[in-house]
Amino acid sequence: MCGEFRIYLLEGNMLDTRIKLAVTCAVAALFMTRPALALNNRSWVSHLGSDLNTCSSTDPCKTFQHAHDSTIAGGEVDALDPGDFGLLVITKPITIDGANMGYIQLQAGIGQVQAAIHVNAPAGSKVILRNLSLSSLPAASDLSDGIWWTGGQYLFVEGVSVNGVEVGIEAGTTSGDLPPQLFVKDVTIRNCSNSGIFLHGPFIGGNQTATNLKAVVDYATIENVTAGLTVQTGRANLTHSVISHATFAGIVVTNSGVLAAPGGEVNVEDSSISYSKFGVFSAFAGSLVRIAGDNIHDNDTGLLPSGGGLIVSFGDNRIAGNTSGETPSSTVALK
Repeated sequence: MCGEFRIYLLEGNMLDTRIKLAVTCAVAALFMTRPALALNNRSWVSHLGSDLNTCSSTDPCKTFQHAHDSTIAGGEVDALDPGDFGLLVITKPITIDGANMGYIQLQAGIGQVQAAIHVNAPAGSKVILRNLSLSSLPAASDLSDGIWWTGGQYLFVEGVSVNGVEVGIEAGTTSGDLPPQLFVKDVTIRNCSNSGIFLHGPFIGGNQTATNLKAVVDYATIENVTAGLTVQTGRANLTHSVISHATFAGIVVTNSGVLAAPGGEVNVEDSSISYSKFGVFSAFAGSLVRIAGDNIHDNDTGLLPSGGGLIVSFGDNRIAGNTSGETPSSTVALK
C-alpha cells in the first residue's frame, strides 16, 4: 500500500503527525492501461476536446492525464484554450504547459488526500511544469497539495500559481544516488493551511529519512500561509522573493521528526519577510539559515534561532520594526 507520514506545523510550534495515503498511486495505475497506439511527441488539450481523440492540435484531448499517457517520455503537453483539465499523475519525463490558460481545481466531496499534480517519475527524470493555475474549492483544501513530488531527479516549476490548498509545493523525493533538484521560478502561492513550499526526506518503513534534495526558489511570492518555506532536510536557496502574513513563520528550518538527519540549510538573499509570527525560525542543532541583503520587518519575532539552530547574517540586512528578535546567532564579513 502506498503511504507516508507527514509533519505538520501548528500554532505554538507543535508538531502533529498524520498519515498521508498516496491515493494518487491508484489513479496512476488506472491510467496506465492503454491500447498499443503510437505516442505523440507533443499532445494538446482543450475544454472542447475528448479523451477519445488522438490529442493532436486539431483533435485535442480533454484531460492532462490522457494527454500525458498519449505522449512519449521527454515530450510535451500544451493547452489550446482555458479549461480545467483534471488531476494529473506524472510517471515519465515530460513538459506540461498550461499556456497561462490551463488550470486544475481540486474538488470537494472526494474524501481523500489529493494533489492537483503528483510527480512520481523514474530516477533521473526531468519534469517541467509551466504556466499553470492550481487551486482548491474550500471544502477540498484539507490534506491537499498543489504539486506533490515523490519521484524523479529534476523538477522545474515555472510561472505557476497555487491557491487554497494545504501545501503549495511539497518535495519528499529520492532519486537513487543522484541528488534530486527542485527549481521554482516566478510562482505565486497563497492561502495555504500549511506550508507554501515544504521540503522533507522520503519515508522508508514509516520513518522520514535524510535527503540530499537541493532547491532553488527565485522570484516567489508566498502569502497568507502557516509557513512560507519549510525545510526539514536538504538545502534551499531563496532569492528575490516575498513572504508575508505567515501565521507561524516565513522561513522554518528544522530537523524535527527526521531520523538521522543533520537538519536543513537555507540561504535567503535579497528577499522580504514580513507580517508573520516569526520571520526566520531555525530550530534544533544542525539547522542553519544564512541571510544576506534581506528586509525582515514587522514580524512578532524577526529572528529566532532555537535549540541549537543557527541564523547567520552577512551584516547587510535591514532588520527593523519587529516586536522582538532582531539579533542573529552570528554575523560574518562579506567576502
